[in-house]
Amino acid sequence: VGLTGGMLPGIVGGLLAEMHRGARDQVFTECGAVTYACAITANLATGIAAAFAFGWRGALLFGVACGLLLAAIFCRDPMPEAPHRTLRASERVPAASWAFLVMLGLGVALEMTMLLWSPAYLEQVAGLPRTAAVTAAAAFPAAMLLGRSAGSVLVRRVAPAILYPATLCLIVPGFLAFWGEFPAPVAAFGLFLAGLAIALLYPLSLSFAVGAAGAAGNAASARSGLAAGTAVLTAPIALGAM
Repeated sequence: VGLTGGMLPGIVGGLLAEMHRGARDQVFTECGAVTYACAITANLATGIAAAFAFGWRGALLFGVACGLLLAAIFCRDPMPEAPHRTLRASERVPAASWAFLVMLGLGVALEMTMLLWSPAYLEQVAGLPRTAAVTAAAAFPAAMLLGRSAGSVLVRRVAPAILYPATLCLIVPGFLAFWGEFPAPVAAFGLFLAGLAIALLYPLSLSFAVGAAGAAGNAASARSGLAAGTAVLTAPIALGAM
C-alpha cells in the first residue's frame, strides 16, 4: 500500500498538469483541498466504524467502495496522450524547479510536524488538559482544509506570484503566536493562522515546480513525491529528537 500509494502524487500531478495546462494553479489547489477533505473523512470513517463495532477494517471497506464508485463514474473520461520518448539532457529538471521542490518538501515538513506534535505541545507547554489539547490542535487541520478550499478561489483573483510569498509571510506571526509563551487561546489561534498559511505551500510549490521545469514537467511532478516522502519520513522524527 505504501509503495503504490507513494507513486500517486507524482502521477496525479503530472496528469492534472497535462489536462489543465492553463489553470494549473487552480487545479492543484483544488486537488489539495479534496485530498485533505478525504484525509479527514478517512479518520472520521475509522472512528465511526470503531464506534459501531465494525473495527478499522470497516473503514477500509468504505475506502474501497468510494474508489469503485469513482472508477465507475469516471472510467470513460479520456486520458491525455503523452509522447513516448526519452527525456533529453536539455530537458532535465532545472535548478529553479528543484528549488520549488525543496520548498514543497519544507511545506510538507511543517504540515506533518504541526499535525503530529501540536497536541503534545499544547498539553505539555501551554498547560492544557489532554482532551482540551487534542481539541485545540484540531484548529490546524481545520485551517488547512479552509485554506486549501479558499485557495482555489484566491488563485483566480490573486496572481500566484503574489499569493505565494504572502503565505510565507503569514507563517511567521502564526508560528510565533503558537510557539511563544502565550496563553493557550493565543497559541491555538497561532496554530490556526499557521495552518491557513501552510495550506497553500504544497499546491503552489508543485505548480511552480512543474511550470519551471518546462518540457520536464512530468519529471518534476514525479520528483514531488520524493520531496514530500523525504519530509514525512524525517521531519517529525527530527523534531521529536530535539
